[in-house]
Amino acid sequence: MSKPTKRAPSALELWQHSSFRYALEHICPRLQPRNVLEWGPGPSTMLLARLCPGARILTIEHNDDWADRFEFSLDRSIPDIRKRITLKREPIGGHGGSGCYVTYPLVLNKSLGSTFDLVFIDGRHRADCLTVAYSVMSALGVVVVHDAHRENYFKHADLFHHCRILEKQRTAVLSNYPLDRVLDGFEEVGFDEEGE
Repeated sequence: MSKPTKRAPSALELWQHSSFRYALEHICPRLQPRNVLEWGPGPSTMLLARLCPGARILTIEHNDDWADRFEFSLDRSIPDIRKRITLKREPIGGHGGSGCYVTYPLVLNKSLGSTFDLVFIDGRHRADCLTVAYSVMSALGVVVVHDAHRENYFKHADLFHHCRILEKQRTAVLSNYPLDRVLDGFEEVGFDEEGE
């Protein structure tokens, strides 16, 4: 009897579910984060809410139009999901403090002692967000960066002891704790070589 083979996802399926989905679907059940930080809300936020039941999610956005669109979709979501997600609007620029998109989590960390078990970076200024993520993640925390094929996002990656690039360089996973605990058994679900 022949062994069933896995069907490769179509280009449309890959596009619809974004490259980070497969990594998050593998990581979240193993990590079981209680506090999640995200730069750049959108479909990823709803995916995180579904994959991390019970987790509190702080998502930060700089663009008011996009934040309005996200908030509208959030208001139409399941009440349990809505109450676990906090959308924080912060401008890009400024000189730090509570008025800055990148550094807002540092303010929370300093005033409330807030740390995050999972950080997902899919917004602006990713290299700077990566530096802040290092400062606010929990001891066993994991950082996931979307669009990892852009080298300029990783000028601060050496802060982390462990880094693995997944999904044909579309997603990076970083931590100070060995990544085997969250990536063990991860199978690449690739994109075709000619594009998405």
